[in-house]
Amino acid sequence: MRPIRITRTTAHDLTFAFQQAGHGSMVETQSGEWYMAHLCTRPIPGTGTMNPLGRETAIQHVVWTDDGWLRLAHGGKLPALAVEGPDLEPHPFPELPERDDYDTLGYPYQSLRVPFDPSLSRKQRIACQAAGLRFGVLLFFFEI
Repeated sequence: MRPIRITRTTAHDLTFAFQQAGHGSMVETQSGEWYMAHLCTRPIPGTGTMNPLGRETAIQHVVWTDDGWLRLAHGGKLPALAVEGPDLEPHPFPELPERDDYDTLGYPYQSLRVPFDPSLSRKQRIACQAAGLRFGVLLFFFEI
Protein backbone atom coordinates (compact mmCIF):
# COMPACT_ATOMS: atom_id res chain seq x y z
CA MET A 1 0.00 0.00 0.00
CA ARG A 2 1.40 3.38 -0.99
CA PRO A 3 1.21 6.15 1.62
CA ILE A 4 -0.86 9.17 0.71
CA ARG A 5 1.24 12.03 -0.63
CA ILE A 6 0.01 15.58 -0.64
CA THR A 7 -0.81 16.70 -4.17
CA ARG A 8 -0.22 20.40 -3.60
CA THR A 9 0.99 22.31 -0.58
CA THR A 10 2.81 25.51 0.29
CA ALA A 11 3.51 24.62 3.92
CA HIS A 12 7.25 24.29 3.22
CA ASP A 13 7.54 27.66 1.41
CA LEU A 14 5.90 30.59 3.23
CA THR A 15 7.28 33.01 0.62
CA PHE A 16 5.28 31.46 -2.25
CA ALA A 17 2.55 33.67 -3.76
CA PHE A 18 -0.24 31.15 -3.01
CA GLN A 19 -0.70 29.92 0.56
CA GLN A 20 -3.14 27.58 2.30
CA ALA A 21 -3.87 25.62 -0.88
CA GLY A 22 -6.52 23.00 -0.24
CA HIS A 23 -10.13 21.81 -0.49
CA GLY A 24 -10.08 20.77 -4.15
CA SER A 25 -12.82 19.63 -6.51
CA MET A 26 -11.98 17.61 -9.61
CA VAL A 27 -13.35 17.94 -13.12
CA GLU A 28 -12.63 15.93 -16.25
CA THR A 29 -12.94 17.78 -19.55
CA GLN A 30 -14.56 16.37 -22.68
CA SER A 31 -11.07 15.60 -24.00
CA GLY A 32 -10.06 13.60 -20.92
CA GLU A 33 -7.90 16.23 -19.21
CA TRP A 34 -8.23 16.69 -15.46
CA TYR A 35 -8.30 19.94 -13.50
CA MET A 36 -8.65 20.68 -9.81
CA ALA A 37 -10.31 23.84 -8.54
CA HIS A 38 -9.09 24.59 -5.02
CA LEU A 39 -9.05 27.25 -2.36
CA CYS A 40 -5.96 29.29 -1.54
CA THR A 41 -4.93 32.70 -0.22
CA ARG A 42 -2.59 35.36 -1.59
CA PRO A 43 -0.93 37.02 1.40
CA ILE A 44 0.53 40.51 1.24
CA PRO A 45 4.20 39.97 0.24
CA GLY A 46 6.50 39.86 3.23
CA THR A 47 3.75 39.15 5.78
CA GLY A 48 3.50 35.38 5.36
CA THR A 49 -0.13 35.12 6.41
CA MET A 50 -1.89 38.50 6.07
CA ASN A 51 -4.45 37.87 3.35
CA PRO A 52 -7.07 40.64 3.31
CA LEU A 53 -8.94 39.09 0.37
CA GLY A 54 -9.54 35.88 2.30
CA ARG A 55 -9.85 32.58 0.49
CA GLU A 56 -9.84 32.64 -3.28
CA THR A 57 -10.29 29.97 -5.91
CA ALA A 58 -7.41 28.72 -8.05
CA ILE A 59 -7.20 25.95 -10.62
CA GLN A 60 -4.50 23.37 -11.34
CA HIS A 61 -3.97 21.01 -14.25
CA VAL A 62 -3.53 17.54 -12.77
CA VAL A 63 -2.65 14.13 -14.16
CA TRP A 64 -3.11 10.56 -12.99
CA THR A 65 0.04 8.44 -12.72
CA ASP A 66 0.20 4.95 -14.22
CA ASP A 67 -0.33 3.50 -10.76
CA GLY A 68 -3.42 5.64 -10.10
CA TRP A 69 -2.11 8.60 -8.08
CA LEU A 70 -2.98 12.23 -8.66
CA ARG A 71 -0.15 14.68 -9.39
CA LEU A 72 0.22 18.28 -10.53
CA ALA A 73 0.80 18.28 -14.29
CA HIS A 74 3.82 20.60 -13.97
CA GLY A 75 5.44 18.46 -11.26
CA GLY A 76 6.29 19.31 -7.66
CA LYS A 77 3.92 20.28 -4.87
CA LEU A 78 3.65 24.06 -5.24
CA PRO A 79 0.51 25.11 -7.11
CA ALA A 80 1.08 26.73 -10.51
CA LEU A 81 0.56 30.50 -10.56
CA ALA A 82 -0.63 30.34 -14.18
CA VAL A 83 -2.37 27.38 -15.81
CA GLU A 84 -2.96 26.81 -19.51
CA GLY A 85 -6.64 26.19 -20.19
CA PRO A 86 -7.92 23.02 -21.80
CA ASP A 87 -8.10 22.70 -25.57
CA LEU A 88 -11.87 22.75 -25.94
CA GLU A 89 -14.33 24.16 -28.44
CA PRO A 90 -15.73 27.55 -27.34
CA HIS A 91 -19.06 27.41 -25.55
CA PRO A 92 -20.56 30.90 -25.70
CA PHE A 93 -23.41 31.71 -23.37
CA PRO A 94 -26.41 33.70 -24.58
CA GLU A 95 -26.30 37.43 -24.02
CA LEU A 96 -28.15 38.60 -20.92
CA PRO A 97 -30.95 41.08 -21.50
CA GLU A 98 -30.24 44.72 -20.68
CA ARG A 99 -33.36 44.84 -18.53
CA ASP A 100 -34.85 42.27 -16.18
CA ASP A 101 -38.36 42.46 -14.77
CA TYR A 102 -37.70 39.42 -12.54
CA ASP A 103 -40.71 37.57 -13.99
CA THR A 104 -38.70 34.37 -14.34
CA LEU A 105 -35.64 33.04 -12.55
CA GLY A 106 -33.00 31.79 -14.94
CA TYR A 107 -29.41 30.66 -14.48
CA PRO A 108 -28.02 34.15 -13.68
CA TYR A 109 -29.97 34.06 -10.41
CA GLN A 110 -28.74 30.74 -9.08
CA SER A 111 -26.61 30.71 -5.97
CA LEU A 112 -24.18 28.23 -4.53
CA ARG A 113 -26.03 25.17 -3.21
CA VAL A 114 -29.26 27.14 -2.74
CA PRO A 115 -31.42 27.44 -5.88
CA PHE A 116 -33.68 30.45 -5.80
CA ASP A 117 -37.25 29.88 -4.75
CA PRO A 118 -39.52 30.49 -7.77
CA SER A 119 -42.50 30.90 -5.45
CA LEU A 120 -41.22 34.29 -4.22
CA SER A 121 -43.23 37.28 -5.35
CA ARG A 122 -41.81 39.74 -7.86
CA LYS A 123 -41.42 42.29 -5.06
CA GLN A 124 -39.50 39.81 -2.91
CA ARG A 125 -37.18 38.89 -5.80
CA ILE A 126 -36.42 42.54 -6.57
CA ALA A 127 -35.76 43.30 -2.88
CA CYS A 128 -33.33 40.40 -2.55
CA GLN A 129 -31.57 41.25 -5.81
CA ALA A 130 -31.21 44.90 -4.79
CA ALA A 131 -29.75 43.87 -1.45
CA GLY A 132 -27.31 41.50 -3.17
CA LEU A 133 -28.58 38.59 -1.12
CA ARG A 134 -29.58 35.08 -1.97
CA PHE A 135 -33.32 34.81 -2.18
CA GLY A 136 -34.68 33.81 1.18
CA VAL A 137 -31.91 35.39 3.27
CA LEU A 138 -33.59 38.78 3.25
CA LEU A 139 -36.93 37.17 4.02
CA PHE A 140 -35.49 35.76 7.23
CA PHE A 141 -35.12 39.27 8.59
CA PHE A 142 -37.97 41.13 6.97
CA GLU A 143 -41.42 40.23 5.84
CA ILE A 144 -41.94 41.83 2.45
